[in-house]
Amino acid sequence: MKSLILLEKKPEATNVVENSSGVVSSGTVTNTEVLNPKITGGGTTENYIFGAGGSMNVLARYGLQVLGFATRTFRQPLQVGIPRQSPILFDVGSYRPVMTVSGIVEREARPDNDFTLFEGNRYYTPTFFQLQHAITQWNYVQGQEILLTHLHTNVSSVTYEQYNVAVQNATFGLNAQVPKFWTYEISLVGTRPIAKNASRNV
Repeated sequence: MKSLILLEKKPEATNVVENSSGVVSSGTVTNTEVLNPKITGGGTTENYIFGAGGSMNVLARYGLQVLGFATRTFRQPLQVGIPRQSPILFDVGSYRPVMTVSGIVEREARPDNDFTLFEGNRYYTPTFFQLQHAITQWNYVQGQEILLTHLHTNVSSVTYEQYNVAVQNATFGLNAQVPKFWTYEISLVGTRPIAKNASRNV
């Protein structure tokens, strides 16, 4: 069993076409925050950002290195106390799903040919800079949603759930035992799962 969390932001333009290298070859991406951020200058590999030699015309799709993933759903039923009687419950059906993703993120970019292929799209392992950029710059906007995919791979099929999410908070830290990595924990609020192949487990 293999589990992977994919994170991306949907481009506003619907006519975006990518070439075989993942570079946007036609169409105009109007919400530029969905594109790969790039640090210019510098001489260390920490500044080298993935995608066709660092091209900014690559959609930022991230395959996170995850150590933990949890979902929690908050419900808010109302309880009205009545003297000497059983309380009355009003369940208005409201709920609030919250997801927590934790793991490690590298300081240095991996080679351009190191990616995960899912539904014809390339998902790269983000650097600390890229993930921090996504956390601070990606906003939930209708039609430009942030999409989180929880991907399960078993022997003969691929099952996954998808959620439209918004970032609630994020924590990055240093660990002396893994000096080339940052640790992270991201809390996201989301919609109910967008069922894809959630129950296909054969």
